[in-house]
Amino acid sequence: MSYTVTAKSLEEAFEKAQKYFKRNISDLDYKIISINPDDENKYTLEFDIKDTVIGKSGKLYEEIFTEDFEVMISDDEMKAYLFIPEKPKKNIDKDYLVNLLNENGVKSGILTDVLERIVLFLKNDKPLDSSILVAKGKPPKNGNNGELIIKSKSDDVLNSFFEAEEINDKIDYKEAFKKKLFIVEENEEIAMIIQPTKGEDGFTVTGKTIPAVDGKPINLKLSENLTIKENKVYSKIKGLLLIKHVDNLTYELDISDIFVVNKNVDYSTGNIDFPGSVIIKGEVKAEFTVKAGKDVIAKSVSGNVITDGKLIVKEGITGRSFANRNIIKAEELEASYIQFSNITVDKNVQVKKYIRDSIIYCEGKVEVTGTPGMIYGGKVNALEGITVKILGSPSFTKTVVSTGISTKVLNEISTLVAEKSALNEQLTKINLYLGNADRPIIRDRLKEKIKKLKEAKLEINKKLIKIEVKLKELYEEVQKFKGSKIEVLKEAYPNVKVIIGEATLLLEKKLRNGYFFYNKEKKAIDYMLK
Repeated sequence: MSYTVTAKSLEEAFEKAQKYFKRNISDLDYKIISINPDDENKYTLEFDIKDTVIGKSGKLYEEIFTEDFEVMISDDEMKAYLFIPEKPKKNIDKDYLVNLLNENGVKSGILTDVLERIVLFLKNDKPLDSSILVAKGKPPKNGNNGELIIKSKSDDVLNSFFEAEEINDKIDYKEAFKKKLFIVEENEEIAMIIQPTKGEDGFTVTGKTIPAVDGKPINLKLSENLTIKENKVYSKIKGLLLIKHVDNLTYELDISDIFVVNKNVDYSTGNIDFPGSVIIKGEVKAEFTVKAGKDVIAKSVSGNVITDGKLIVKEGITGRSFANRNIIKAEELEASYIQFSNITVDKNVQVKKYIRDSIIYCEGKVEVTGTPGMIYGGKVNALEGITVKILGSPSFTKTVVSTGISTKVLNEISTLVAEKSALNEQLTKINLYLGNADRPIIRDRLKEKIKKLKEAKLEINKKLIKIEVKLKELYEEVQKFKGSKIEVLKEAYPNVKVIIGEATLLLEKKLRNGYFFYNKEKKAIDYMLK
């Protein structure tokens, strides 16, 4: 390729040609085109590279007139770019660029279609961007964890039971028991188990492997009333489906058998004794009794309910009078209000409005925190503590609240003490008899009977030892809950008796919000204001 230059002198023309071709003058052929003495640049020369330098094929042309490509790898090694110079080489192919990338550390993720486009554009003198993405790494794709897809029920369970407004404001199962409830039929598909997927490793453009994490399977705990067939969960019985989401991967599923009463429990139904759950869309009328092996859900209760499960009452629990109280026994209880009732609960009691003139024994906590949130009249004992807005009443109704005392433990202690007393009485009689039979003539005559009495004495002593051990454990249990408190969120009125453990306090003045606690140093009940 020739180069024409004008200059003031031949020396200047030679310098310009050497600079342009980047070659010594000995490598160049030239000829003078013209000499014009009147012009400042009077010499015009044409230069070419000598054939002996270029060679017959001219392969050195691009070495002389072009610049090579540059490769840049991103800091995270996930991308590689090719920088196109102002005068790029044109007589190249895809393999040339691949080798160039390899030489610069790019081993993987090379975009061959992009390289082919670069080659095509260069050969056809088409413009290219100054930098082009030519290799991409692949980020790792972590596997998906397993899933449990529950076949949802469109209607809220309680809405369908009671058809009442603002059900969710009254009872929120999810918050109360951390479970979702659905009614299912026998052999109904309950859920589908989605298996976890394997992760796919990624790589950088430099060829490094980026390991992926495999998905984890779910941990599914099923009761005996559920079964799995081909990754699907089916019910074995008709009942109440309980779904407990323990954590992201752990589920507990159970079905309790259920009996639905579409009206009141009264003379038309008679008493109910059912081994599973009972749902009553109406009222349990006075003098009628519902017994259940599992949960009981009712609109209201005026009669008796005895259940091994939870009792949920949308409205209230009401006996006829303080002298004629209804009987309630449950594992856990939730109601809007309670009055004139005799209640025993193994765990917690949650009441929104008030507890009035009732006797309650609770092995967990009692909470009355709605509006007005009162406990007045009667006796309320909660082993683990009581939280109430208003304790007592402005009319100074006699009210007793106690905590730190387990009714079950006290009853067990009382039973064991009585049993111990009876055994000691038997032991005294046996010892008296054996003492009188110590004379040889009597001992020989009553040998067989004495033997039996000694064996009986041995058994009684064994029983007494067991009772002593058990009593010691129970007395230690009594001490555990002396730290329980009675919390008053708003105010407490006079004539309220507070009992914590074995200590007693009778309120003589009105107190604002705070809590009662057992002061170990004083060995008495104190009140701490908030």
